[in-house]
Amino acid sequence: MTETNQSVGFIGLGNMGSAMAKNLAQAGFRLRVWNRNPQKAKELVRDLPQAQLCNTPREAAEGSQFVVSSLANDEAVRAVTFGPDGTLSGMDKDCTRVEASTISVALSQELESAHAKAQRRFVAAPVFGRPDAAAQRQLWIVAGGPSDALERCAPLFAAIGQGTFRFARPPHANLMKLVGNLTIASLIETLGEVLVLAEKGGVAPGDAMQVLSAVFQSPVLKGYGSRIATQSYRRASRRRGAQGPPSDRELDSRPLYRGIGARARRPRLVRDGHGHARRGRAFRAEDCVSVAPLLCFSGALTLAVQHSHLSGSSYR
Repeated sequence: MTETNQSVGFIGLGNMGSAMAKNLAQAGFRLRVWNRNPQKAKELVRDLPQAQLCNTPREAAEGSQFVVSSLANDEAVRAVTFGPDGTLSGMDKDCTRVEASTISVALSQELESAHAKAQRRFVAAPVFGRPDAAAQRQLWIVAGGPSDALERCAPLFAAIGQGTFRFARPPHANLMKLVGNLTIASLIETLGEVLVLAEKGGVAPGDAMQVLSAVFQSPVLKGYGSRIATQSYRRASRRRGAQGPPSDRELDSRPLYRGIGARARRPRLVRDGHGHARRGRAFRAEDCVSVAPLLCFSGALTLAVQHSHLSGSSYR
């Protein structure tokens, strides 16, 4: 490990965040970590003696050259950013905020404006890749921000990923992450349908995936298709307190669509009353591939909106 003499305040130690934090530490960055669940943070600090446990996001930001956050959704990102204990209050003029969470374009615009008003650098850097890819430094990073800020972040990106795509503004990077998530959602739908077609015709899903993987040679197709074919995913579970599927009005108000001029279309699975939705249930897909069996029957591309809102989702 090479000491970089640079400090990183790291916010959020979930499956993705903990893997990225460990890689940054191994690359020589000194970590100042904060997590909503203190026990998870203590476990990471035990594995990385050079990491310092902080009591607030602000404390993690103080004295750091970078503040990196990897969080679940817009609400979590906003909560750790603003207020007297937020990261923005603790950043000095030499600090760069790097937001690796999948967030809405609207929040990205808000963060860009707030950091500019405070004369602090802000970079959006959502990533593509599941936790296993994060652990192996195989993430793809979509970075948006001023060119000088992106240059500052280059060593940090090199420590966690295999490549970086650069955009001039943070909202553009976040939009591209959502575009990628929608592409993955549509691919999961297609795979669910074609594998059922193959199976009903007498071709085993695993055999079908051998052909599709060889012909199309996409790591995304191969990874998700193999998991669908072997049913290697967590089953979708009922959302706590759910009283049925969301209405058109509720879908239209989802944070993902604010700021990009799009309207949500009610998922066909819900509209047509297929499968579980017919019994008035709403589900939380802990593993996005688990919606494939439902998609097989409906062709519901926008089911992804109901399950994961695309922003803050488990799509990678």
